[in-house]
Amino acid sequence: MAGKHIFVEQWKCKDAWLALPVDQRRDFAKAVEQASGAMQAHGIRSLGWGVPAPSIDHPATTYGFWAVWEMESGEGVQAFMQGVAASGWYDFFEQENTAGVAQTPSAVLELLVNAGHEGAR
Repeated sequence: MAGKHIFVEQWKCKDAWLALPVDQRRDFAKAVEQASGAMQAHGIRSLGWGVPAPSIDHPATTYGFWAVWEMESGEGVQAFMQGVAASGWYDFFEQENTAGVAQTPSAVLELLVNAGHEGAR
């Protein structure tokens, strides 16, 4: 996985989503599902979607849903973000994103070791 770009999104419903009739929600969900499938041709792959498990240590409880994506490049990340915005997704969901290049545990642990020292984050 090293070198791949990972995109993690967490979201919750806005009032605009909750106000939509179920048939309109379903139509929107179908369009998102179709677009998600079409993204594979562009090197964007869904690794999974879900809801946070409340039984884990230190659960993320701010958002009720998450998805994890893998992309081949930074350009894929940009294309993905543009597609999400163009879909109208942010009209219906409050969301936070995290993205970056997947690294080895050793590389990230070394960054942690050097945290706070000159040249480190």
